[in-house]
Amino acid sequence: MRIYDFEQFSHVVYLVRFSASGLVQRHPDRPDTPTKVKILGRDVRDAVFMEVCGGDDQFAAVEVQGTAITWGWADEHGMVKTTRAVMESTVWIHAGKIDGPILNAIITVERAVCCDPLTGSTKVWQGRG
Repeated sequence: MRIYDFEQFSHVVYLVRFSASGLVQRHPDRPDTPTKVKILGRDVRDAVFMEVCGGDDQFAAVEVQGTAITWGWADEHGMVKTTRAVMESTVWIHAGKIDGPILNAIITVERAVCCDPLTGSTKVWQGRG
């Protein structure tokens, strides 16, 4: 991803480490494909996806961890709004037989790092969502 993919210079890049769990619909007639996870409309490149017990023939119980990348305002309210956007967003999983949004997802934000592309300075927020 290039830095000019992000909006104006009054914005900063946020790397938000999250975990999500819930149910995803099964599609037994589809072939297995490489797993792709999306949040906030972008791919989660470092996503770790696992199917946990508790599902049935129609739904799979899943758990996902990864880092969402997005942009936001360069102030305290920007960090709050960005982490809230991640916690309220929809996580999509595309893995062939398990495909679709995580239903009734429980999303927690473990860490958010704010990076200013002009100065290189960072600010870290650790917490539980």
